[in-house]
Amino acid sequence: MTHVLRARRLLTEEGWLDDHQLRIADGVIAAIEPIPVGVTERDAELLCPAYIDTHVHGGAGVDVMDDAPDVLDKLAMHKAREGVGSWLPTTVTAPLNSIHAALKRIAQRCQRGGPGAQVLGSYLEGPYFTPQNKGAHPP
Repeated sequence: MTHVLRARRLLTEEGWLDDHQLRIADGVIAAIEPIPVGVTERDAELLCPAYIDTHVHGGAGVDVMDDAPDVLDKLAMHKAREGVGSWLPTTVTAPLNSIHAALKRIAQRCQRGGPGAQVLGSYLEGPYFTPQNKGAHPP
């Protein structure tokens, strides 16, 4: 199936393009091309790639460390609504068993996939801070 997304401004790796469209075939961008003369309809003012969020502790009322089966799906949907295409769930300084459990849930989500923004892996924050460089984290 092929469809077209037209934008007044379209961001590419080479910069902004005015009045261009994406031609999408079977879920893949097949072409970036000028909108044909005479076509005034636009699907978006601005169209740009999804963002990658590399440090996410939580949002939408949930935390990466929460021991619940739907936490990562809820966060993934929340991140997608923010324009994020992929992200890294981030652990906090916590007991090792809690960190291990969170990492296991993250790995399972990576393997099975799910709704919303794609989980790329994990960001392991702590517990390996040195006492002199711990910042606000407990030693």
